[in-house]
Amino acid sequence: MKALTLTQPWAQLVAGGRKRVETRSWKTEYRGPIAIHAAMGYPRAAQEFTRQMLRDGLLRSNRLEFGSILATAVLHSCVPTRGVELEQIQSPWLIAGEHLVIPPSEVRLGDYRPGRWAWLLLAITPLERPIPATGKLGLWEWNGH
Repeated sequence: MKALTLTQPWAQLVAGGRKRVETRSWKTEYRGPIAIHAAMGYPRAAQEFTRQMLRDGLLRSNRLEFGSILATAVLHSCVPTRGVELEQIQSPWLIAGEHLVIPPSEVRLGDYRPGRWAWLLLAITPLERPIPATGKLGLWEWNGH
């Protein structure tokens, strides 16, 4: 199964169903099942973002897993962001051609500047228990259970 490594707390936000759009500086042609992996690293900016997500109620606990597969999902599409203006944001999010309408709850969880890519994740299923795994850059092959 393909896997994607995300820094915490973004990996937990995906696993918990709070984040369904992952933004990247690169696109992929891959579509299908994908494992969501939490990176080992935890930069200072990510720690501050975690505190903000806790204050805002988007995370329920500051106990985060690192170096583990947290969930599976289906990578449905990968579309250019083309930038997001607040007046363009609607809910629920839709795909119409190549234009992705992002819900307000998702905007602050990603980087939607022009030139980036929005990866739409569907059927997100958190694992009962995290599975330790070593992540990699880009999409990588996870041979776990």
